[in-house]
Amino acid sequence: RSWISEGKKNLTFSLIIRPPISHEKIGVISIYAGLSVMETLKHFAELQPDCKWPNDVYLHGKKICGILSESVFENNRLAGIVIGIGLNINQLNFPEEIKSKAMSLSAALGKDQNRFEIFGQILDRLEYNYESIKSGRLKYLLEEFENNSSMFNKEVKINQNGKILQGIASRLDDGGGLIIKTTNSEIKVIAGDVTVCY
Repeated sequence: RSWISEGKKNLTFSLIIRPPISHEKIGVISIYAGLSVMETLKHFAELQPDCKWPNDVYLHGKKICGILSESVFENNRLAGIVIGIGLNINQLNFPEEIKSKAMSLSAALGKDQNRFEIFGQILDRLEYNYESIKSGRLKYLLEEFENNSSMFNKEVKINQNGKILQGIASRLDDGGGLIIKTTNSEIKVIAGDVTVCY
C-alpha cells in the first residue's frame, strides 16, 4: 500500500504498541486508530468525519486518513503492532488518479492548519483510547466506531483480491471483523477493500 503525501504538508507517522490482547482481537487495533483520528477531527465543530471499516477516515465523502497495521510475532506470541497513519492536513493538489477521492483539512476549512498541534491531539486521543484496550473494554471502542460510521445498514461491496462479496454492513464482531448480511446468511469479513453502495 502507498500513501501519497506532499512534503511538509501532512502527517505521516508510525507508532508501536504492545497491546495485551489475543491474536483473535488484532482487528480492533485499526478500529482504535481510526476512531482516535476521527475524534481529533471532530474537535473542529464544523466537521463531520466518518469512520470507514477497516482503516479509513472520510470527510465530505472523500478519504482524509488512511491507516495500516502490521503485527509482529515472536515465538507465535504477539510482540507488538506497528500502526502507520497518513492524514492529509495542508495539501491542496493531489495526483490525477486520486484527486477526486482525496480530501485535506485545509481544503475543508479554507485555511492552513498547524500540523504539530493536530499531531499532539491525535497522540492524546490514541493514549486515552489505549486505556480501553489495556482494561479490556474493546466493546466500547467498537461501539464508538459504529456510532461514528455511516456505512452500517447500507449495501457494501468488498473486494478481497478479486473476489467480490456483497451484502448489508451489519455490525462489528468482538474482534473488529465486519459482519455483512447476504440473502442467505451472515458473513464475517476480516480484510478487504470496501465500497459503500449509496
